[in-house]
Amino acid sequence: MIEFRSLTSVTPDVFPLLSAGYSTMERYVVTKMETRERTVFSLDLETLTEPYVKRFELNDGDLTHYHEVVEQGFSLGAWEGSRLVGVAIAEWWRWNNCLWIWEFHVAPDRQGQGIGRAMADELLNRARLAGVSMVGGETQNTNVPAISAYRKFGAEIAGLDLSYYGDNLAARGEIAVFVRRKI
Repeated sequence: MIEFRSLTSVTPDVFPLLSAGYSTMERYVVTKMETRERTVFSLDLETLTEPYVKRFELNDGDLTHYHEVVEQGFSLGAWEGSRLVGVAIAEWWRWNNCLWIWEFHVAPDRQGQGIGRAMADELLNRARLAGVSMVGGETQNTNVPAISAYRKFGAEIAGLDLSYYGDNLAARGEIAVFVRRKI
């Protein structure tokens, strides 16, 4: 039985979920065509010949920010007994009435079992009760599993940023993909 509880702090048991990363055999190739009259972006799904593996690294600034964000009360954990199997760190941006999802992870051995869906439903319910009008997040064009999950939760791709990650990751083909869902 999964129990959802509000996170009150970012404790060491959260770190493995936040830094797990992902592996995929697909990615979205992002192209841009620009003329004076028109700019067009496209995302085309392609199959990779080798897995694309990404591991996340948290820095002290991330952790400090997440400690502040959880104080708002929207972040939650999914516990199975005493084991944390899912985490969502979300911040209410009052300026545009959006609940911004900074982190959304399910333990690798528990993925595909409905925990992410139930956690998203809980997050959406909390946002709805608070009067939030939209939920949003950011992922990478290489994180097809995350894009697929967001779409299952009713979100759609709302934008791209070719330079969001700077030259380092852009050179590796990582492009920021922004998703949104109206509540």
